[in-house]
Amino acid sequence: MNFQNKYSQLLSQYQPVSLEELDELALMKRVDKKFVVPIQHLSALFEKAKNHYKILEISGFRAFSYSTNYFDTSDFHLYQMHHNGMLNRQKVRYRTYEVSNTTFLEIKTKNNKEITQKTRIRTTGIELATNKEQAFVEKTLFDENIALQKSLCNSFYRIMLLSFETKERISIDYNLSFSLDNKGVKLPYIAIVEVKREKCNINSPIISLLKELKVYPRGFSKYCMGIALLNSSIKKNTFKPNILHLTKLEHEHNFA
Repeated sequence: MNFQNKYSQLLSQYQPVSLEELDELALMKRVDKKFVVPIQHLSALFEKAKNHYKILEISGFRAFSYSTNYFDTSDFHLYQMHHNGMLNRQKVRYRTYEVSNTTFLEIKTKNNKEITQKTRIRTTGIELATNKEQAFVEKTLFDENIALQKSLCNSFYRIMLLSFETKERISIDYNLSFSLDNKGVKLPYIAIVEVKREKCNINSPIISLLKELKVYPRGFSKYCMGIALLNSSIKKNTFKPNILHLTKLEHEHNFA
């Protein structure tokens, strides 16, 4: 938790929000906007955002460990839907929230109006092993007949900023790592900031602050980027601009 220690003084200036209060801002149906932020910008971002947002706190912690296991077909059908720009696409994952020791089977759906909807059930495993889990997947996936298998593991830490006034949840993910078939990659030089809102036409302080730091919206699916970075044979033309951007940020970080 070195990152949390490094930023603990800045984060301590935020008013805390409990997990129960967070339920009031669930935003299971929302619009998203993502930003790839050089890690060295986070101090300035936390300092500038403190007058606009509160922070999620659980058991005294303000940064939380997440682990995710994604599922796809053997030919990466769900990945290919995203890569090919399909307007109605889905992801299947088990996400474990370490601080509360809870796991959910989640299916995220993005429709042709760029609205993201997350549907989930609580589970005890991560293997699509129970009838309940199978029934949930068959009911929720567009194609109920596809055969799913584990396709990617992902872990990261998350800080969650919130505004009940603008109805925003801001997730800040860092120390990202991906693994697949005994291969792995880490991205310690970036953070992924995702702004989740009910509507995209509201004023967002965090987006204005990121613009001040010369950071602009950039699509970044952790699942798709993990697959693209680790699978040398898969089609990845759509994600090459992001791969090149990551290479640039890594170089700047290493020679700063």
